[in-house]
Amino acid sequence: MEPNFNGHRMVYCRLISEFALSQSRQVILATSSETIDSTEYETHMKHLSHKISIHDLGPLMPKPSWRYQRKLLRNIDRIVAGDHFAQIIVLEGDKFILPLAAHTTSHRKALTVLVMRAPLKARVSGFNNLLKRFGIAVSQRRGVDIKVLAPALKAIHPYRYRGYNAVPDPVDISSTPESIERYRADMNLDMSRLWVGVFGNITPRKNLDLVADAIGKCHSLQYGLLIAGKITQEERSRCDPSLQRLRDSGTAVIFDSRLLSDSELDSAIASVQVVAIAHSSEGPSGILGKAAASGVPVAAAGAVSLREDIERLGAGTWAPLDVDAFADALHGAATSTRKENAGLADGRDFASALLSVTPGKQ
Repeated sequence: MEPNFNGHRMVYCRLISEFALSQSRQVILATSSETIDSTEYETHMKHLSHKISIHDLGPLMPKPSWRYQRKLLRNIDRIVAGDHFAQIIVLEGDKFILPLAAHTTSHRKALTVLVMRAPLKARVSGFNNLLKRFGIAVSQRRGVDIKVLAPALKAIHPYRYRGYNAVPDPVDISSTPESIERYRADMNLDMSRLWVGVFGNITPRKNLDLVADAIGKCHSLQYGLLIAGKITQEERSRCDPSLQRLRDSGTAVIFDSRLLSDSELDSAIASVQVVAIAHSSEGPSGILGKAAASGVPVAAAGAVSLREDIERLGAGTWAPLDVDAFADALHGAATSTRKENAGLADGRDFASALLSVTPGKQ
């Protein structure tokens, strides 16, 4: 079940569907009405449309309310009542945990919930983290299979993260030397510059203006900034003063403003010398995993989880979410050497762990 059609979650839906279909299992995607008409669905799931069924969950809610989560639970009850062999996967399960803990259905053992942001240890948790820990504990005691999303990990089963059963954020690299060179040519990336890339869904969470201001403070090298991913006109306008100052200083700024396919995103990441990730939201970063697997140094700022992942993977540098500190991190990443991380868990490892299938078993 995937009530939110966020592009990253559509990738997860594709990986789960492809793995389940490879095992001759029926796949039903339960999602919001808007999903089928979305660019995200077109990019990641359209090629599987003739192999799967769709269950319409109704209009997308602006925010995941308790009422909507209860509606989702009633849908799950109906599906399991009609098929006692069904295995139901709920992605983006963080807001779902507390309503689930309060639910009285007897069909819980058919349910797997993926918690995208694993709670911190109790002694360092805030109130919301404590509530999440409580909801997980209650649901587990009632037989629900709760798994948390872990950052990119070596493909060594079983997976654990922060004391919970986990699934690894998948790292699949589909770029080639030819696709990388083609992307650089298509974007007119002058390789005499040192390119910093910001990738994915570019929202205020990505702090594009902070990245631009930090590059502006790096005077020892000639930089360029590549922004590749979906971005609204509102967000472009918000960041435009910082980007214009960067252009005025002689730094090239290039936009590739669209939803990139997996291959295009991998090629774009491999095209730059530094990947910039600056946000305060805790949780795994798929962009960080792809950069680490491709050997592109990362300059990260903000979230503690980013710092942990950078250190564990030896993938670059980390700094507080501050312009001057991030400028230092950018310089550190720019002057480091590329080092590929081999053997990171991929999409098949992700899907098999989520579906509790022994790796390699068909």
